[in-house]
Amino acid sequence: MVLLVVVGVFSVQFNRARADKQSEILKQAVIDKTLQIEADPNDAMVYYHRAMFYRELGEYQKTIADLTRVIELEPENREAYKYRALTYAFLGNNEQCSKDYAKLVKLDQSARGSLSTHMSIADPLSQSQYYAILVDSFRSRESAERAVKSLEELNLGEDIEFSQVTVRSETWYRVKIGHFRAKEEAIELINRIKGLPNIKPIIIAEVKEIKQF
Repeated sequence: MVLLVVVGVFSVQFNRARADKQSEILKQAVIDKTLQIEADPNDAMVYYHRAMFYRELGEYQKTIADLTRVIELEPENREAYKYRALTYAFLGNNEQCSKDYAKLVKLDQSARGSLSTHMSIADPLSQSQYYAILVDSFRSRESAERAVKSLEELNLGEDIEFSQVTVRSETWYRVKIGHFRAKEEAIELINRIKGLPNIKPIIIAEVKEIKQF
């Protein structure tokens, strides 16, 4: 019994230390992105990434502010509307969430139903959400494909997602991995891959598509 208690205490301390380390990484990422914004205050992608860092830190008002800036720079940025809607939902502001959701659907009919239409997304992690790891966004396809290959060689047993997006007429290649209901599982995986060269993985909350019948 004593052994179990000791192990339990060690586990709690270990998880807390790991969470603290993750927080430090995110805070440093915010600093890095802030410096980039100071150098170029009109780069929507940098605001978007900083918004995701703020979101993981639980700084939702700052998340909204950065996503709003993204929308000012790119009025048809669907990702910005999607995550601003989710952030409003986290804060219990379903009115603003609904407005952003409506705008998202107007921009992309395929997004209809991707956010719960009855606003169950107001929960910090709803049934329509899961955690994933954004391995990084790359300017070159070759770099993204190298990252995918490196992940495959690790045999992590998780789905790897490769996608192409256009931001301000520029093409970016994003690599994501994993599909988790528990944030701790995502943290565990991020610790396994963060040693890979030239990547800056972060944990993000994603929305899975809800099929309409």
